[in-house]
Formats: sequence, structure tokens, C-alpha cells
Amino acid sequence: MIIRLSIIPSLISSLLLAACATTGGPNYALNPTFGGRIISDEIATEERVGIIAGGEHNASLSVRSDCGGFIASAPDYRLDYQYRGGPLRIQVDSSGSTSLLINDPYGVWHCDDNKGNGPMPEVLFDLPPQGQYDIWVGSYNTNLFINADLVFIAGSNADRSQTGRPSDTQRAPINFDGGGNASDVAIVDARPSGTGFFISSDGYLVTSEHVIRGRSRIFGRVNNVLVEGRVVLTDAANDIALVKFNLSSQALSLSSSRSVRRGEDVFTLGYPLSSIQGSTQRAAFGRVNATSGLGDDHRFLQIDAPVHPGNSGGPVIGPSGDVIGIVTSRLNALAVLSATGSLPENVSYAIKSDYLIAMLPIEVQLSNISTSGDLSEMVSMASPSVIQIFTY
Repeated sequence: MIIRLSIIPSLISSLLLAACATTGGPNYALNPTFGGRIISDEIATEERVGIIAGGEHNASLSVRSDCGGFIASAPDYRLDYQYRGGPLRIQVDSSGSTSLLINDPYGVWHCDDNKGNGPMPEVLFDLPPQGQYDIWVGSYNTNLFINADLVFIAGSNADRSQTGRPSDTQRAPINFDGGGNASDVAIVDARPSGTGFFISSDGYLVTSEHVIRGRSRIFGRVNNVLVEGRVVLTDAANDIALVKFNLSSQALSLSSSRSVRRGEDVFTLGYPLSSIQGSTQRAAFGRVNATSGLGDDHRFLQIDAPVHPGNSGGPVIGPSGDVIGIVTSRLNALAVLSATGSLPENVSYAIKSDYLIAMLPIEVQLSNISTSGDLSEMVSMASPSVIQIFTY
């Protein structure tokens, strides 16, 4: 009757539109200016759509510092990508200087530009996830609007440019090394799987073991870029995994769960149901209901903070601002209803922090800085330490 909280990727486009509105920049809740289409089969030769590039928003400020050009609020074009037969290439062909920005089905931004006078911008998804791709094409001046063609190729021919122009393709997603430079790596179809949190300033991260189980590669979304990590240690019995990222990180402090009492206020941060709700980090609040789990399993805490698929691996933070547990599972309400006729609400479980502390190798230097303050301050201070986990 336990539901593991590792998310099952699926895009429900109509709900995602309502959940992903932004202000002061590109807004993928708006209808695309030049329409859209469904791709459900191979596009063997290039397919072109005419658009007008340009807009009022500086992409380097409203999207990410390495994205160029000025773009509109509404997407220029939208793809509903349902084909699973091979790569997807999206390219801009124009006589002027343009940039290409794409928000993929997982909410990750991909950017490329022709640096003012270079090759046409394009992004190649070697293993594109199914779902909604919102596309913007920028120009290099707020008062400059350029006629351009968006070029799409899907399937076996997408691994090479067909516009006849030189190409400097940006592959997606990007992996960054610890120094913040783009690395030339193989491309993966990385899927959102759960949540993780940093426990040291040098990139040691904790998540649930079931989030990464059976997966060959693990990524974390850091500043909206997928960064690859290395699994250091796992404890399958207690559902804990330790992952190392080559970067500097803001860490959460750990405290022993032995002193936890029923009735204490707790909160957790994570990325529940991201395929529906979007990629924004979300907080859930509750109390400790019991210091044991299902069947009086004393390794777990029972909490009533509502958790959902995608919360697995997130921290449970107590009133002192320290991590006292790791979100692991929730009671299967439908199974309990079928068995007992009673529908339980918000019965969630977290492995106690003592089991994490006991497994850590000596080289992990834990943070001793608690996220103290009122509740809103604690949430704000803890937020940068918690990231979304993708696996392949």
C-alpha cells in the first residue's frame, strides 16, 4: 500500500499551459503568434514555417545569461512532439542575425545564436522527449524585426543540417562542468525523476535510492541547466543515495532524528508532478504524526505534509531549520480504501536523518549552518539547496 514518489513522465498540455505562466519575459502560457503543429511521424526533408523574429524582452536577462537576442512575450511557434523514431532538429534560416530559444517539455531552456554574423542558430535533440516545445526567435535590437523561417527535421535525417547554410549546432540538453563551461558530452533523454538536496558546499547531494535505481546517468537542474552527477554510495535497504556533483553548492544542515517529537512542524521542498504543475520548486507544510512508519517501522517518520510523485528524495526540515528526514513514500489511498472502506489523507513517510548520517563517508564535510528564522525565511534560505533530479 506504499506508493513510491518517483515521477512518471507524461505531459498534459492543457494543464501545463495554465501552470506555467510567467511575467516580465517570455510567457509560455500565451498562444503562439505563428501557430503550431503536431509532429507524430518522421519529417525526412525539411519543413519550413515563416515567422517574424524579434521582441521587447532581452533574453539574457529574462531567460538566462547565455541566451541572446530580443524576443516577444508569446512563443513564436509551438510543437507538440509525439514522434519517437529519432532526433529532432530545429533551426532558424534568415538573412539577418537571429537567436533561437526553446523551452522543452520538462521546462528546460535551450539557446543558440549566430553570434551576430555566424552560422544559423539551431538546436538538436538527439533523443527528444515527447511533449510541448515552445519556440522563440530573437533579433539583436528591440526595434529590429526580421523575416525568418523555422526549419524542422525529425527522424533519421535530422542529424545533419539541410538549409545549405553553415551550421554550429547546439546539442541539448547541455552538460556543464564545475567551472561553468559547456562540455562536449553525449546527449541523453533525461527524464524528471525526483528531488535531491545538497549537504555540503562541494556538491554532495542526497536523494532517494529508488529515484536513481536502474538508471545509468543522473542529472540535477542547477540554474536551469542540467549538470551530470556521479553516484557515490547507495543504501537500498533504507532508500538513500549519495551523489557527487562537480560544483560549489549551498548546503542544508542535518540533525539527529532521535529528538524529533510528534506534533513538531515540518516542511519539505521538491518538484511534485512537474509534468503537470511545471518545474517550479514547491513547498509543503505539515506536522510529525508519528515517529514510526508503516507497521511501526522505526526507521521512518510519518508526516502529514502532502507529497506526490516527484517529491521523493526531498528534505524534511524541522522547526530548527535542520533536515530530519528524506521524503520516501506515501500511503496508497486507493488501496487502503479498497481494503478498508476508509480513505486516508496525507499519510507520508520519510526515512530518518540518522540513517543518512550513519552512511556518509568521512570526506563529506557537512554544513553546520541552519536555516533558522520564521517559516517563510526558512523556506527561502533552504530553497537554493534543493534541486530537481533527472535520470537516464
